[in-house]
Amino acid sequence: MEDRIKDYTGKEIVVHFSPQRCTHVGECTARLARVFDTSRRPWVKPDAASAQEIAEVVLRCPTGALHFTRLDGGEPESVPDHNEIVLAADGPLYLSGDIELIAPDGSTYLKDTRIALCRCGASKCKPLCDESHTAIQFSEEGKLCDPEIFLVPLSTASSGQGLKVRFYPNDSYLIEGPFTLRSADGSQVERGESGSLCRCGKSSAKPFCDGSHLH
Repeated sequence: MEDRIKDYTGKEIVVHFSPQRCTHVGECTARLARVFDTSRRPWVKPDAASAQEIAEVVLRCPTGALHFTRLDGGEPESVPDHNEIVLAADGPLYLSGDIELIAPDGSTYLKDTRIALCRCGASKCKPLCDESHTAIQFSEEGKLCDPEIFLVPLSTASSGQGLKVRFYPNDSYLIEGPFTLRSADGSQVERGESGSLCRCGKSSAKPFCDGSHLH
């Protein structure tokens, strides 16, 4: 994917920002307002806190819109050792781990450790979330419906691998690789190594695909 990255360089750290991927979740502004403040320009001041403080907050950005490069010799960003998909109530799928998003032609669309995928079907930059779920008032509690029907159980041999997410026009997300799937409130946790997740917003078995996109 083409992405326009803005760099904010400080003495100890560079903060990289992708406006296209930002959905204004607000983790950064709520946790470290002296660095991240959208009411001013530039909105990121990387010298207003320690590199470690900034790095910890950047890693909480669930969309991958924020990343960092340490200039002080501190720990760089690392790839998580497990893959996780979290449902946002009335919102997107939040993926974290060793994630590769694969386009219809088989090419790598995006490879990252944090990605937010549209599941309401209304995003203008599919497959990524662009907050359209708010405009269309997408309503979904973020529960897991009949996971034993839709998920292939996780096998020991699959642990430690990356997660591939394939998407096609007017079709579901095809998940390949080990992952943990969590409901929005964290009360439901399932583990699998493949599955098909809804991206049209119409499935009656959300977050899983039930073929509703075909009708």
